[in-house]
Amino acid sequence: MVWSFSYDPLGSSYPLAEIVEGPVDALELVDPTPDGGVGLRGSVMFSGRPVKPETVPRVIQWKSRQKIGDYVGAWVATVSDRLRALIEDIEPGVHQFEPVEFIAKDGSHLEDRWFWQICNRIDSVNREETDWILFRGVLWAPDRTKLKPAAEKIGLVFDTKAIGAACFWHDKHDSNSNYCSDSTHERLIEAGMTGFRFYHKKQV
Repeated sequence: MVWSFSYDPLGSSYPLAEIVEGPVDALELVDPTPDGGVGLRGSVMFSGRPVKPETVPRVIQWKSRQKIGDYVGAWVATVSDRLRALIEDIEPGVHQFEPVEFIAKDGSHLEDRWFWQICNRIDSVNREETDWILFRGVLWAPDRTKLKPAAEKIGLVFDTKAIGAACFWHDKHDSNSNYCSDSTHERLIEAGMTGFRFYHKKQV
């Protein structure tokens, strides 16, 4: 099974936060060479390629009373020390981490964390099984020309061979999703990592 994941705040609403040191919404790829996919100009967070370290925010002010989860996926993706260690254990030497400090409203130190950029960019969807279309050959999108009851909709179906050994990845034709393997999902759950919301995806 494949799982997509997003940020799940540890409270009833999304916390307020602000980048107070370093670039704001200005991540730049080390290698923006086109490859027929998306996320290389906009949606760089979901590109699956390393970014220039100097374009990563360095200090984020946490303006909420909420506890900070192991994974915080708003503004930029950041992870705790223990989640970084687990990611490295699962898939060593693959992903990019840069130091980020979280501070409180009054400017006091809260936590040293890590910016996390997933650095697997693959074409992971099975063309025969999905009922989505590759819009303009670039972006996966629902096929609006074929109206189906909700119960008959399939959505994206992932290809085991195409995924290979990847544990965390971005699909080159999907502009805003994070994916992980079933075994990776199990490791995250077993370790009690917080801040994740998971969605099961079909796989063949």
